[in-house]
Amino acid sequence: MGKSIYVIAFVALVAIFFVTIFFIKSYEDNIFYSINNELRQIQLENQFESLFFDLIDEPSAYCEGREIQVSLSAKRLDLLDVELKAQRESFLGNYIPTKRSFLMTNMILLYSILKLDVDCDSVIKPVIYFYAEDNSCDIECGAMQNQLEQLKVSCPTARIFAFPFQWEEFVFSNIIEKEFDVNKAGTIIINNQKFDSIVKQEILEQALNCN
Repeated sequence: MGKSIYVIAFVALVAIFFVTIFFIKSYEDNIFYSINNELRQIQLENQFESLFFDLIDEPSAYCEGREIQVSLSAKRLDLLDVELKAQRESFLGNYIPTKRSFLMTNMILLYSILKLDVDCDSVIKPVIYFYAEDNSCDIECGAMQNQLEQLKVSCPTARIFAFPFQWEEFVFSNIIEKEFDVNKAGTIIINNQKFDSIVKQEILEQALNCN
């Protein structure tokens, strides 16, 4: 009789464990499905709108339309970034593949804005920031992130594009690192100017031509 009680208790604990895992998986799957679905939608819309606006002959209509499109995409990605960071400690390993997709979409948006700036002198001001995915840059990178948050307040048209430095899970970051000669985590790129150490806030604002 005593043994059977222990067996029943053990079976109950196992059942509770698997039920808990099931609910956690379902919860995470729903969140990551929603994030990935929105990322796919943004990618699809960007492809369609790039093609559509390239067919417009009127420069002012092209510039205005593209400006609106990339601004909306940037806002949607900012919201997804908040959701994704909240799932960083994903229990079942959905975080990394979803983050790769997010970074790829963010990279596409960055180059869309850089092209828009060449074609139309965009009001959106891209700021590229390379951080460490591990803890190797906690103090310096933390200070830089605070500066970037202040920069978004002093210059509302600034858009921060953050990429992990030499993160093996996302090799495409190497393209931007080589393009801007980035050699370390804790590097900020503004208007082709590189800041790889902490500088005064005013210097960043001047580099951004923030009025």
